Amino acid sequence: EATGVLLDALTAGSIRPMGVGAVDGRGFLFHTGVGFDAAVVEQVERRASLKRYAGHPLFVYSGFSTWLRHYDHDRPRMALSFPDGTVVDDVYMALVLNTSPYTYLGNRPLDLAPEATLDSGLSVVALRTMDFAKTLALIGSALGSGRHLRSSRHAYVAHDLGGVRVVGHGDFPYQVDGDFLGYTDGLVFEHRPDAIRLVVPTDAR
Repeated sequence: EATGVLLDALTAGSIRPMGVGAVDGRGFLFHTGVGFDAAVVEQVERRASLKRYAGHPLFVYSGFSTWLRHYDHDRPRMALSFPDGTVVDDVYMALVLNTSPYTYLGNRPLDLAPEATLDSGLSVVALRTMDFAKTLALIGSALGSGRHLRSSRHAYVAHDLGGVRVVGHGDFPYQVDGDFLGYTDGLVFEHRPDAIRLVVPTDAR
């Protein structure tokens, strides 16, 4: 059935270009996480045998465990430098998104940047605090309208970017599309428009 849908779309010429993100030359389709987010992924991968069965509970457990024992949340870990000259130098965690939502908790989308689409540039969501209550409030906002996240002084949000540079205050962890890639002291992001041609089912256009 899926093959038939694909052939129908190809026959109808239902093909459109889409952009991807790239970090230090490596492409990503969904997102790259730096700082706390990547530290959580690192802890999840250490329990990879449980991932298939535990799923979301494992991520939630790893999030709390990382915050309590595996991540320094007493000082900012990086600075972000944007193409317009803006510098945000008190960041604990940042997500660079090529599309949205970032992930799901059960059936609920964690929609950190609804503006992130395959037709636009990159979006960046940076947290400027790791205070437990404030961080939970920001995540809770993303499960709803996201209004608090986008207006909070504890977060910095930007959209439709051609690129962004991350400079670490020392080494920081990072992950790309859910794969933990280790530690670094700097990353360069760019948006690559029209990098892939996407075949779209005709009933989804």
